Amino acid sequence: MYYNGSDMLAEIQGDTITPHPEYLGTYIPEPFSNLEVIGGAWPKHGIIAVARAAARSSYTTLYEKQGNGWRSFAVTPVGEWYAGVQPWSKGRSIALVLSMGFSYRWAVVSGPRGTLPKPAVLPPVPDERPAGVVRSHAIAFAALQSGDLFALGQDQLKEDAWAVERWAPDKAVGVVDSLPGAGELAVDAAGIVAIAANDAFVYGSLHNRKGGYDPKASGSYLAHFDGKTWSSVPVADNAGITSLAATSDAIWAASDHGLYKQTRGSTSWVPVALPSDAQVRVALASASVPATAPVTWTIKQVYVDASNVVWLGATAASNLDMVILRSKPSSAVWHAPAGSKWTQSVQQFRPYRAADQTCEFIGSRIFVMLYAATKSTPKDYDYPLTRAALKGHTEFAEVEFAETEEFGRHYFGAFVPELSIANRLVKVVEAGVKGSKPVALCRDPKRVRILGIDLKTGNVTSNKPAPQVEN
Repeated sequence: MYYNGSDMLAEIQGDTITPHPEYLGTYIPEPFSNLEVIGGAWPKHGIIAVARAAARSSYTTLYEKQGNGWRSFAVTPVGEWYAGVQPWSKGRSIALVLSMGFSYRWAVVSGPRGTLPKPAVLPPVPDERPAGVVRSHAIAFAALQSGDLFALGQDQLKEDAWAVERWAPDKAVGVVDSLPGAGELAVDAAGIVAIAANDAFVYGSLHNRKGGYDPKASGSYLAHFDGKTWSSVPVADNAGITSLAATSDAIWAASDHGLYKQTRGSTSWVPVALPSDAQVRVALASASVPATAPVTWTIKQVYVDASNVVWLGATAASNLDMVILRSKPSSAVWHAPAGSKWTQSVQQFRPYRAADQTCEFIGSRIFVMLYAATKSTPKDYDYPLTRAALKGHTEFAEVEFAETEEFGRHYFGAFVPELSIANRLVKVVEAGVKGSKPVALCRDPKRVRILGIDLKTGNVTSNKPAPQVEN
């Protein structure tokens, strides 16, 4: 399980929560309107989808994690976008590709292509239905390592109805199953979960067909597939199922009212106790949760790992922060560093980024890296060739020259207030010091030593350790 937040991406495995700030420090080489982690075998290998919206078009690019960067490897045509990527059979990953019209397609984005499933298409009707309209317009899918595939979508043959199209391994043609309805109530399906070819669930909510919220005309929707037919599963909670997880032993359903568990073979749902107000206030003490604030959980996601540990991504009504809950106590809890300490902790994973006008907006500064120091460089070295090149350039009066340190390596450079001054400094040093390759970066390394330079004469005015600031 992975938590992707504004401040961290964490891998959760067993009893360990491991932060991966390096994924925050990689930059996608294009502007985007939405970014989503959708697949891969994290943390070594990840797949993200970057959606870009233009004035009259949109498309999605898939990027694959490689080292400390990303490689684009699949791009949808304009008007299409990836709705998800999941591991499939024979080492493949399969993607659901949606389009503007009532159609979709499948794409193998990694591994051997093999036989691709083909969605069932309705025959065209003159002046009513164009060619290429699919029987079930998919919104979600479930792929199994066996090669079986399920796609959940709105049934185009029936009003307010849903269907699942399923494909057996290596079969291009599938079977479309209509899902059971709910009488006078309309079904609003939210997702599909598959455990095996003969064990799958569709979940969602029920609502009033006439529109408007009516607590007496609402409920949760759950349907089960046993390999032959789909049947309704009664659910006591009427809030609607927002997320579902299932194993061969139990089912966990999340709603706005909480979390419920049903043992396979049973018909009863048992509420799962969540942390109390007092426990939450202790856990979220750093978030300044009011002492009198009630805690009402809103569960965004439920997940069960291979060890049958149940994980919840949730928020408390008294606090907007996302909280990760687990059914088994963790032996260690990792807390993200606050403030500037967090910025420093992720710097080592960030590739050097050329300076531009956005440096200050990403919590950095403009730093001109002049030279990398070696083990033989004296600790008080004053860079005479650089000082000679700077002689007479009083336009650099606001520049601070310093020896810096990052992750065990030392550099000599300059902290510059403006991009135009940084570019000018690069040209002056490059022209004045033969073989030098200065570069302007978005960077804020730790100062070790401050070197004062009289820019009129090029002489040293001070050469002393930098004052250490407690972050």
